[in-house]
Amino acid sequence: MYHWIPGRSCYPFVADVIKSRLEPLVGESVQWHGPFSIRERVYYLLNCISVIDCALPGSSSNQTFIDSKAVGELLIFRPKGFTRHLLCNQAFRDDCVKNGDTGVRFGRIKEDGWEDFPF
Repeated sequence: MYHWIPGRSCYPFVADVIKSRLEPLVGESVQWHGPFSIRERVYYLLNCISVIDCALPGSSSNQTFIDSKAVGELLIFRPKGFTRHLLCNQAFRDDCVKNGDTGVRFGRIKEDGWEDFPF
């Protein structure tokens, strides 16, 4: 998951509205940098402290394998070795949808790769 910001989405930005709701849920597991004013909206760079080991099946694949036991109850985390990819659980995605957050891009990890997950 990440907010799509043209020319800047190689980094995990989230809008201020998501930051305000995410902070009490994740506590100190996330560091925030900002605020950054981009195209008349306020965003924060999200630096996940919770980093989970993952395995890549081969250099020609971008598929990520993560042990669900290592993730536990984390709402949001970063796979080790990735800067942009932030992974979240279904509860966090449901919270974003319920609150009408826009601009957040979600995908789903499947056994055979990745697919966009409509908001």
